[in-house]
Amino acid sequence: FLSSNLKDLISNLNFIPIDVVGEVSCGTPSYAFNEISKSIALPSNYKDCFALRVKGNSMNKLFKNNELIICCRNKTPIDGDIVIAYLSENNEATCKKIHKKKDKLELHPCSTLPYEIQYYDKNSDINIIGVVLGSLTDILDLENIDIEDLEEKLNTI
Repeated sequence: FLSSNLKDLISNLNFIPIDVVGEVSCGTPSYAFNEISKSIALPSNYKDCFALRVKGNSMNKLFKNNELIICCRNKTPIDGDIVIAYLSENNEATCKKIHKKKDKLELHPCSTLPYEIQYYDKNSDINIIGVVLGSLTDILDLENIDIEDLEEKLNTI
């Protein structure tokens, strides 16, 4: 967790703390838990976001195993978005590309390895808890944030 001094400095830099709430499977859905392990700092326009650490290789065209991804909880997913899908029946979650069909949802892997598409009836107990905006590295590049520059500013406290 961020110390109060660090939170104050980040706030002055127009950054806010984003919680890393756990891990998400990028393969077969697995046990989902909400355990805040730490916080990271992102620009304040990411206030509705959370971070997860990806596990597995079924999304390896986009994310490396153990990479942090940034997810928006208040964005409505559209066909082709990368999402965090929560299957409440088994308390499981997975990260996949969503395709909405007339009577079903398809969760597609984005992998160099052969993974199967997961199919769900639209009436099944599946909830999209976040739309993935990208990896932490992608977001920092998009926002033109130089990590070394940020660390230098933080070290001047």
